[in-house]
Order: sequence, then C-alpha cells, then structure tokens
Amino acid sequence: MRKEKGDTLVKNLSLKAWGLIVTALTFLLLEGFTSVIGDIFSFVHPYLYHLVSWTGTLAPVEKSSDLRTFASVVIICALILFSGTGLIYYLRQSFPTFSAWVSGKSNNNTIETGETGIETPYITCQDEISTAINSLDNEEPQPQKSIKTLSFMKRFEEEAQRIFNLEDDEFECVWILPPSNKSTHKFQIACLEKEIDDFYTFRILIESSLGQDDSRIVVEKVKQPVPQSKHEQFTIVKNFGKFRMGFAMLIRKENVFNEQNMQEFENLSSYLLLLGFFNAFVETVRNAVRWKAS
Repeated sequence: MRKEKGDTLVKNLSLKAWGLIVTALTFLLLEGFTSVIGDIFSFVHPYLYHLVSWTGTLAPVEKSSDLRTFASVVIICALILFSGTGLIYYLRQSFPTFSAWVSGKSNNNTIETGETGIETPYITCQDEISTAINSLDNEEPQPQKSIKTLSFMKRFEEEAQRIFNLEDDEFECVWILPPSNKSTHKFQIACLEKEIDDFYTFRILIESSLGQDDSRIVVEKVKQPVPQSKHEQFTIVKNFGKFRMGFAMLIRKENVFNEQNMQEFENLSSYLLLLGFFNAFVETVRNAVRWKAS
C-alpha cells in the first residue's frame, strides 16, 4: 500500500515538473516573440506613419513600439488604399477615356473586335458619323452639314491608312457615287485633299467591281488586269444591292493585305454597307466634295 502511494506521489511530482517546464518554455518563447514584434513595430511604424501623418490624429513617431498606434496607422493606410481603389474603379467604369489611359492605351477608345482580339479605334468614327447624321436630322445649315460629313470621311481615311500601316505616299483612296447624269457617266469619284494620281487604274477596277454583287472586293495583283498601273493592290467597299456609295484604295506596296488587317478593315467599313441608303447623307457627300466623272 505504501509503495503504491509512493509511486502515485512520484508520478504527481513528475507531472507538476513537466508542467512547470512547459510553462517556463512557453513564457520564454512568448517573451522572445513579443520582443521581435516590438522590433518590427519599431522598424516599420515610422515609414507607415509618414504616409498618413498629414491626418494629424496619430501619436508621435517616437511611440513607434506602441501596438495601438501601429494598428491605427495600418488601419488608416488600409482605408486610404481601399478608397483609392474604389475611386479608380468608379472612374474606369464611368469614363472610358480614363480607363484607356490607366490601361496604357491610346486615347482612341479602342475596342476588341471578336475572337481575333484585333483592336480597332473605330469608336472615333462612330462619333464622327453620329455627329454628321445628327446635323442632317437637326436640319443644320448646309455648310455645317458638309463640314461634319467631311470630318467623318477624313477620319475614315485615316483609320484605313492606320489599319494597313501605310505612309502618305504609299496609297490613294477615293470616294465613289453614282453619276448625277446617268445618261453620260457610269460613276463619279473624288479625293478629299489631292488630285487623283492614277485615275486610269481606279476607273478600270471600280467599273469592274461595280458589276459584281459582292460588297467587298480585293485585287491582290493589280498589274494583272492593269499592267501599266503604278499600284500593286486594290480594295473597294460598296453598299449592298444597287450601287449608291463606295470607298476604294489603291496601294503601291505588295502583300499589304492579310487576314488580320482585312478583318479590321471589314469592321471599320461596315458603316458604308448601309450609309448609301441614307439619301440625305449621300447628297451631303455629293455637295461637299469636288467630283470627277467617269
């Protein structure tokens, strides 16, 4: 009996000893960890504090090891970050121009065009054509209608040049309308800013294209149908059905057209497939530009 009691006493003393050892070790670890935490506070707090010191609501920097002061600095930094992120999100959702600037893109308001991911800044053309059509609907004076219509046409030419990556001397483009005197001519063409350099090639290829049903036609080897031409490639876009309006380009370089830029040009030129049916617009174009009959 005494032996059993002795064993129980030894066992209890052993448990208490282990408890004291674990408690001591835990205390030492926590004390060391607390010291490390204090060092972290002392190192980080001054930098965080200076980010928000303009609030004037915090304790002096000297109290850098104060956990409550450190926590207040962190909370204010988090609130500033949250507010700034929310403001940027609001601006990007509300103002597309700001979104494009944040994304590092140009101010052309680019958008993706389907599965190919090609970016086409034709929202600008949408704005231009919208302005022109509104001027017609609002019955503005003819000079204002002409200016706004010409602005769209010029923008369209600039985007076509950008799409095909052409220099000014590497292409010619013309606008095409049915003739005002149908008994004498087959069509009329015009350049916006300069004389037509290769009228002969334009005349042959446009006449051939107008006899086809396709709304978009590409000639990759111009010198096959027109051996004496100064150009290498040709494309034309015209409205569906009976011809009412079109746009054509002659290009001096070979192998300009490819699947990507033709897809992008197709997206851009989709306006012209229907604009020809808007008689008021066609007549404004006719009055705004000097035409050459053919």
